[in-house]
Amino acid sequence: MDLYFIDYLASNGHSFFHKASAVSKMIFSMSIIIAIIMSNRPSFLAFLLLFLLLLLKVLKQPVLKILAMTFYVAVFAIIFAVSQISGSFLWPLTIILKAITAALSVLIVLTTTNYFDIFAILARFLPKLIADSLFMTYRSFFILLKELKNLIMAVKVKRGLSPRKIFTNLKSLGDILGVLFIHAVDLSSRSSEILAIRGYKGGMAKYRNLRRFSKYDFAPLILSVAALLGVGIFG
Repeated sequence: MDLYFIDYLASNGHSFFHKASAVSKMIFSMSIIIAIIMSNRPSFLAFLLLFLLLLLKVLKQPVLKILAMTFYVAVFAIIFAVSQISGSFLWPLTIILKAITAALSVLIVLTTTNYFDIFAILARFLPKLIADSLFMTYRSFFILLKELKNLIMAVKVKRGLSPRKIFTNLKSLGDILGVLFIHAVDLSSRSSEILAIRGYKGGMAKYRNLRRFSKYDFAPLILSVAALLGVGIFG
């Protein structure tokens, strides 16, 4: 998953969802997920999926690119759905729709909300150590992702990656993962030492204050109510 791309979308959008608070958008996502859990009708789930895609279009987000991010979830859902085939194809289809729709609702929040706002909420409910750990892990993803791209580029330049060289590719991937693991351990050790030197005792990150509710929060909240009413009536 391209975290750079998600961060870019969240920081550079100007839609009413981008201007809404993280709290209202998280309520929206949770309401969608509750509706997904409560419904076992493929037609309702398909409608919910189309609704989220339409919402992305209204928010002027790259619909196809964000939908493609649900590929990872879809793969595991398809594997599980295939194992559940016992005559009717509706239940496997329901499983796949549930997984993709839930993932898309979370992606809508992530691509319209700056990660500082999300961690500001988590810091209110989680212990400081856990909130800081999640924050550091999120930032480390970006660093390691850049490191991974550099390593892949170095391997391509040195020995190349080719679909015909299966064993060579596997050896190269093993080397890349090994080096990346060492860098990850080294990064973790250095971060721990830096925090210890600075007298870290929890609550390291200075998170943003929670945004106040504004007129832009009405849209996510109204959509949340509509999703719950929809599953109550049609789900």
